Amino acid sequence: MTRPAINPVHWADDGLVLLDQTLLPSREVERRYERWEDVADAIRTLVVRGAPAIGVAAAFGVALAARQSTATGFDGLMADLELAIKGLAATRPTAVNLFWALERMKQTALASRTLPIAELRARLLAEAEAIRSEDIAANRAMGAHGAALVPSPPLRLRTDPAAYRTARTRLGAAPGTLGLPGLLVASLSDRPGVRQDSGNIPATGVNGGAGRGRLRTSHGRRSSRSGHDGSRGGRV
Repeated sequence: MTRPAINPVHWADDGLVLLDQTLLPSREVERRYERWEDVADAIRTLVVRGAPAIGVAAAFGVALAARQSTATGFDGLMADLELAIKGLAATRPTAVNLFWALERMKQTALASRTLPIAELRARLLAEAEAIRSEDIAANRAMGAHGAALVPSPPLRLRTDPAAYRTARTRLGAAPGTLGLPGLLVASLSDRPGVRQDSGNIPATGVNGGAGRGRLRTSHGRRSSRSGHDGSRGGRV
């Protein structure tokens, strides 16, 4: 039986929902956020990790800051956004996607200064959703390109946790290469012929961020490991 898709960063019911990665692999718990300050704390405390996922979460954090603001004019709203952007930027100084996403959200706000405040808030949320959608599309593209480089089973694959789908917004750099189509609804350890090696790769496809994991079939040759987040050169 296939497991539901892992969705570590998404917007639902007027709030940001994050899969709490500090509890993996023993528990899968989603946490909901309505304040940018709480999103910043989630990034800081590793509830969300992996540079791509952090960038997307931060973008939604800016959208939340716009919703929190009581400003009635652009200048006041922008001041509140600048405060949020500064606070979010301070959470993970090595995550390149964080700064890229924050700058993109800032530029979106500046380009929308003539909009009514309500429409500007909606525009920022739409931009955060676009950043998330683009990351998912990038995951699919990496998977499609990478799959062509992976030999047919039997084989052994080794990856780092930062390449898993929880480090991104849906697929992940390594899982996307392990197999398309159907990856959205199948966790790594549920894929036919793929088993856990030494028990450190849970169904959610991450080892709580600690150490390296190996995925393999019954036998075959080993692939080279991934050492970075597979995105914009940022460390996680």
